[in-house]
Amino acid sequence: MLRDTGRLRGAFQHLATQKYGSVVNRVDYSKLHEEGKNRIPQRKIFPTIEQAREIVTPVYQKYVDSAAKL
Repeated sequence: MLRDTGRLRGAFQHLATQKYGSVVNRVDYSKLHEEGKNRIPQRKIFPTIEQAREIVTPVYQKYVDSAAKL
């Protein structure tokens, strides 16, 4: 893993509501790592929408299942 100061790693912020959730990183060079440019190779930080759905769907399903038992 590429790590120098840990600034990028420590700058993730999340927001969740009853309808959606998001994760952002506002460090100025996070987009450069995510997309790559010129001689900087792409280093994906965030999953694709499809990958995120695969990760999140079982978590929500577990929550819904447990809430339905109340």
